[in-house]
Amino acid sequence: MQKKKTTYYQRNKETILARVNQKYKNDPSFREKVKEYSRNRYHEDEEYRKRTIDAARKRHKRQRKIKYIQDETGKLIEVIIERPIRVYPLELHIEGKPPYIQNLIQYIRKYILGLDSLMKEVPRKYYIAYKTSENIICMEPHLEKIKLYLKLKPTEIKGSPPFFRDVSRLKHFGTGDVELTISSKSEFDAIKPYIELTCKKIELNGKVKSKSY
Repeated sequence: MQKKKTTYYQRNKETILARVNQKYKNDPSFREKVKEYSRNRYHEDEEYRKRTIDAARKRHKRQRKIKYIQDETGKLIEVIIERPIRVYPLELHIEGKPPYIQNLIQYIRKYILGLDSLMKEVPRKYYIAYKTSENIICMEPHLEKIKLYLKLKPTEIKGSPPFFRDVSRLKHFGTGDVELTISSKSEFDAIKPYIELTCKKIELNGKVKSKSY
C-alpha cells in the first residue's frame, strides 16, 4: 500500500507552531504583522469574516450561563450567572504602531473624549469604543491607517468623501454602518462634523426614550 505524501508542515506542525507562538510573544513587530494580516484578511475575505464573527458571537453566548434551581416550595427559579468579561488595555491598540499613527490615535482620543463629560472610552479586542448611553464611535487602529465606525446611516454622509465606505451589508466588529478611513490629522479634521452629528443623534434619541417612559 502506497504511503500518503505529507508536507514538511504536517510532519513538523507542533515544532513550527511552538516557534511561531514564542516569536509572537517576544517580538512586538511580528505580533503586529500577524494582527495586520488578520485584519486585512477579515476585510477582504467574506468567508473568513463570517467565521470570525460567528466565533465571536459564540464566545459572547458562553459568557452567560443559565441555571435552574428549586426554592423551598419546589418551584424552579431561573438564575443567570454572568461570567467575567475580559478587559483589554488601551496599549493593545497603540503598541507596535508607527509614531504618526500613535500620535493620531491620541489626537482622536482627546477630541472625542472632550465632546461630552459623560463620554467613556472602552478598549475592546478589535477596536476602541466611545460611548455615553450606547456606542457612538468605534476606532480600529491599523499600521498605516485608522478606521472609524460611526452610528450613522450611509445616506447621511454627503458628498461621499474618498475615505468613506458603506458597511451596512458587511459584517464588522465596530458599531455603525459608516466606515471612515483616515491616516492624518487633516483627514480627521474633515470628518469632525460627522462625529458631532453622531453625538447629537445619540443624545436626541436618549431624550426621546426618557420622555416615553
